[in-house]
Amino acid sequence: MIDLIQLSIPFKSEYVIEVLSADERGGYYIDLEEIARRTGLRLTARDVEFEIGGDLQVTGLSHPYESLPSHFASLAMKVHQGSNLAPPRVELKASPAKLLQGHNVFGPTDVALCAEALFTPFCLAMPLLAGFWILKKRIRPPICNAQSHKPVRRSV
Repeated sequence: MIDLIQLSIPFKSEYVIEVLSADERGGYYIDLEEIARRTGLRLTARDVEFEIGGDLQVTGLSHPYESLPSHFASLAMKVHQGSNLAPPRVELKASPAKLLQGHNVFGPTDVALCAEALFTPFCLAMPLLAGFWILKKRIRPPICNAQSHKPVRRSV
């Protein structure tokens, strides 16, 4: 059973900005403010400066983890803006067993089914944001299973 699955989905290249620096440690970023404006994402600010004259400056925007509803359980979602160490991406995290059946006593071992259990509530809750990322191919990760799955025969 797959109890927890975390998917990191990259953004389409037309939304990614490459930043070069003098020390060749540039990175890849997205315009988080523009994507939030177009999709309705809620952002948080690290610093807000307000002056008596009415000027307001907001800096350090980021997207906090957000809980998206589904039928049985919630799905954690976060948009990462990117850095010099990691590319911009949408992170989805949940228990596929809970999403599919409401409990995690037992559950599926099929990774594609588990990934679909995360994609479906995300696409229903955030359809505009789903158009910003790309899936390059079908999900077929290598799976190493320590247990052998031989059928058990019992005589009655």
